[in-house]
Amino acid sequence: MSYLDILKGEFSSQDQEAAIEIIEAYDDLEANRVKQAIARLASGSLDGLRHFLEAAKKDYRDVLYWSEYEEEARESSKSALSGMTVNERLQHTGQFDAFDSAVKADDIEALRRILKKCFLDNENIDAIIRHHINT
Repeated sequence: MSYLDILKGEFSSQDQEAAIEIIEAYDDLEANRVKQAIARLASGSLDGLRHFLEAAKKDYRDVLYWSEYEEEARESSKSALSGMTVNERLQHTGQFDAFDSAVKADDIEALRRILKKCFLDNENIDAIIRHHINT
């Protein structure tokens, strides 16, 4: 699957052009493979694309590792995020703008997906959703 296919599946039609523009900024080693990894890791977030693009520019092997060795990377990320506030976790994972957009849209499922990426438990996720959305 090409990175363009991933972007089309993960991003709304209104964000696809911006997503393509962001990801096309990577033109270094293993460009197609790295772009696929960036697209997968961003999970539909423009901020996520920017975050993982910057990481790839520093060392492309990081995004390949995070994408292709997901379980090992997840455990490493979980450890790195422990002790952080929710806002710090959202920023660190590149999900801050996606979170704000989901709150504005009252999109509970999107909020749940975003907060799970921050390694929060269901009890905390439910409390955050109740705080931000009138349900």
